[in-house]
Amino acid sequence: MNLSTYPSSNFDHVRKLISEGKYEDALKDLKSIEKRGELEEKKQINCQILKSEIYNKTGKYEKALSFAEKALEKCKDPDDCLAILDATNETAYSYWRLGKLEEASKVLDRNGPIVQKLKNKKIKAVLNREARIYRIKGVIQHTDGNLNEAERSYRKSLSLWEQIGDKQEISSVLNNLGVLNRTKGELHKALGYYQKSLFLYKEFGNIDDIATSLNNIGNIFRYQEELDEALQYYKQSLDSWEEIGYSQFVSLAFYNIGEV
Repeated sequence: MNLSTYPSSNFDHVRKLISEGKYEDALKDLKSIEKRGELEEKKQINCQILKSEIYNKTGKYEKALSFAEKALEKCKDPDDCLAILDATNETAYSYWRLGKLEEASKVLDRNGPIVQKLKNKKIKAVLNREARIYRIKGVIQHTDGNLNEAERSYRKSLSLWEQIGDKQEISSVLNNLGVLNRTKGELHKALGYYQKSLFLYKEFGNIDDIATSLNNIGNIFRYQEELDEALQYYKQSLDSWEEIGYSQFVSLAFYNIGEV
């Protein structure tokens, strides 16, 4: 029964590149691994899931959805629980990004029994999947206007990531809490979460995440009509997005600068 994490030896460097925000390099590595033809079935599933994660992070949600669904199709063995959770999480995230909230919720609900099964077997690797489920559930609830439920989901996710000790994921949930408080109009709280998130992101050097935090902080200062501060953060986010060549976000940064 395969309840351990699926094989990872081929993909450690890919995961490192993803954590650093080097998504194009990560894709090149995956294609190189595939070309060597060394992947057994379970590693092929892993490869599809990693591609889905990269495309979700780079805004190519249709592609991300396609790879996540391919991975799920290959999970024929019901005991490939962790891979099923990962593929389902990426699928739900893609649906959310595509504005398909009902589909996202339905997909995510499938994970409940699998999570419980793994927790009953005391499989430690289930914790980060459960933390991700709560974070995705939070963004769905937030988008749907259920702000109190979203906050509960984010806090459950945050608690699990703190238990695991993953600072990068902690910073992502802090960013979500910042967005939530901005939606509530609690700008001072939002700014606090964004600043904590930025501090942690800088530890890992993921330029994309850093740029997002800088942009979010700029938004808060703009809403508070502290325009010099806003402009400073927008320009920093622009420099960061230009460095990694994210044209859609470069356009966003220029738009924000123009609004100040």
